[in-house]
Amino acid sequence: MAKVKVVLGSFYGDEGKGKIIDYLAKDSDFAVRCTGGNNAGHTIEVGGKKYAFHLIPSGILNPNTKAIIGNGVVIDPKVLVEEIENLKTNGIDVNNLYVSDKAHVIFPYHIEFDQLLENLRDENDKIGTTKRGIGPAYCDKFERSGIRIEDFISSRFESLLKRNVRQRNRILELYGCTLFDSDKILQEYREYAEYLKPYVVDTVYMLHRALEEDKTIVCEGAQATLDRKSVV
Repeated sequence: MAKVKVVLGSFYGDEGKGKIIDYLAKDSDFAVRCTGGNNAGHTIEVGGKKYAFHLIPSGILNPNTKAIIGNGVVIDPKVLVEEIENLKTNGIDVNNLYVSDKAHVIFPYHIEFDQLLENLRDENDKIGTTKRGIGPAYCDKFERSGIRIEDFISSRFESLLKRNVRQRNRILELYGCTLFDSDKILQEYREYAEYLKPYVVDTVYMLHRALEEDKTIVCEGAQATLDRKSVV
């Protein structure tokens, strides 16, 4: 029987999930980041150094553990590249990192919409978003207009990006917001795509194989269960 451990926050966040995950990951074959985006943060201290993880599973610090960013995560590629480079700079091998081809990508227009939507809410209705584009990226996913990692690293990327930027600009124009230049985004994000391409795999297949082979898996829950807004 496969062994799967799931770490979730049952309070309001900041419960020390990252440290528990790091402890469990040392005896696990896979550490899987399942949900959320770079609004999450797990801090681990190893050898006197602190590592802050926003997208990469904190289990990556265990060299025998495969670290997976799953298809339920929305990925800001700029943040992910920065995290990978930080690990490399500190002598951490990232050859055990795998990124789902089905995960969705966060773009600058998602961040702009996150800010716009929060500004449009009445003062008592604001949700306290981190304004990192997480919610709007998930909206695109559910609307089936989002760009997946598999699209991001393919020849389809340019046409999909230009379509999305064109549509988002029509809405931003109504609110007097600055419009986006798809060519400028394309130039920057193609570099991220090329950088991340070697890490992209079918993680669904990988994890199903792991289950069949009775591997141990720890799932990193990124968010808390409760909402501070509900506290009176």
